[in-house]
Amino acid sequence: MVRAWLAATVVLIGGLVLYAVTYKLVRGTFVADAIIWSTPGIASFVAAILASRSRVAVGLGVIFPAALLMGIGNFVLGKLGYMDLVGIKVSIIVAILALPVVTIPCAIGTLAGDWLAKRRANA
Repeated sequence: MVRAWLAATVVLIGGLVLYAVTYKLVRGTFVADAIIWSTPGIASFVAAILASRSRVAVGLGVIFPAALLMGIGNFVLGKLGYMDLVGIKVSIIVAILALPVVTIPCAIGTLAGDWLAKRRANA
């Protein structure tokens, strides 16, 4: 279970880094937005596949770290000059607002990972 959480965290941090690079190269594109909003789903998919038991719980457990990393990412990218609104209060608001938005891709990624893990186990 720890391996699944660590892998999901690596995917989330990698997604934030990829977002920063993409956003810097091509200012405010659809590609950068697609990266940042698909990363939580991919992370929960990875967590659900790697979990030995309670795949759905582990996959859905990625929701809170994803929202937290969105807030932290907003703060760090704001300090680097990528974002207009910078500050602790804004980052907390971003993390709170990201919570319901991140839930949908995480749920889809979790269900897909659980389905694939069960399919591989039965084969």
